[in-house]
Amino acid sequence: MYDFNVLPSRINLGSDDVITVHLREGQAVRTLRSEVILDVNHAARWIRGIELVGGIDFNLAKAVRPFSPRRPAVGESNGVTYDEEADATFIYFSMKAPQPASPSTALKYSHSITPEADFGFDAEGGLLWLRFSCSEENLSAADFVSLINTPVEHFAAT
Repeated sequence: MYDFNVLPSRINLGSDDVITVHLREGQAVRTLRSEVILDVNHAARWIRGIELVGGIDFNLAKAVRPFSPRRPAVGESNGVTYDEEADATFIYFSMKAPQPASPSTALKYSHSITPEADFGFDAEGGLLWLRFSCSEENLSAADFVSLINTPVEHFAAT
């Protein structure tokens, strides 16, 4: 069984700075485009995870069901949470420990960005992956994801 407390499973970086975040394995049978909320630190690097707010295009509760979400609790920051009243979820990522020479703010929140993303869903409506560009932050994709503790694969455009 996959440990959903350690997300994402991997990240693919395209030569055009497009980032594909794989949350779990499976065959996508439906894709759609929607906004995603990403937290970044003062150096414009992605931290913490992904926030999603329900919309008219897909059922958010169904999308995160494969991750066994729980209600948000104060002070908890792992796994997947889903707030039914707000129809919002947060998918926490495993983060790398900052380097000793890094500023103490390496994993501290500065601001959020809201890029448009493509989402891949399985036959039951469960979320598999999302794809977006980090061009809003003027960093390479590799720098943008550098604090996330997951395998990163680089792909050249074909």
